[in-house]
Amino acid sequence: MSNPLLNPQDDRFARRKLPADGSNPFQERDEAYENAAITPAPDVPREEYQMVYGHRGGFLATLAGVGLAMQLLIVLSFFSLSIMWVGLALAGGFPGLVALVLAAQDIRAMRAGAMNPEGLGLTRSAYWMGLMTTVFTMLIFLGIVLLIVYFLF
Repeated sequence: MSNPLLNPQDDRFARRKLPADGSNPFQERDEAYENAAITPAPDVPREEYQMVYGHRGGFLATLAGVGLAMQLLIVLSFFSLSIMWVGLALAGGFPGLVALVLAAQDIRAMRAGAMNPEGLGLTRSAYWMGLMTTVFTMLIFLGIVLLIVYFLF
């Protein structure tokens, strides 16, 4: 076989024995990087890499706030009986739903340590505003359907 990755007798597939002194062979240390088959580029120091993503709490709160404001405008203009309700409900429900999904993912990433937890408060508020926007959107569509059924029958 020409591909060494397909050869099960290759040394890289051998099961490694744990050290007798009880030390962890998988801990991060400089010797592990020096002995690794792939070493980082010498001109780029490892300290400059960002291991945790920045938070998007402000963006998500703005997105959810815009959706919630559009939904509240629809609720306040409920008695105008305008056909623009459907368009505004869709236009306001979409950013709220996007903010809800992204905020849920970001909160999960912050708990796992993969995202900067500094914006957790903003992200949680974006989550709840997105949830309220989604619920308002469902209620508005339910109201529109009930009005259509009431006036048709």
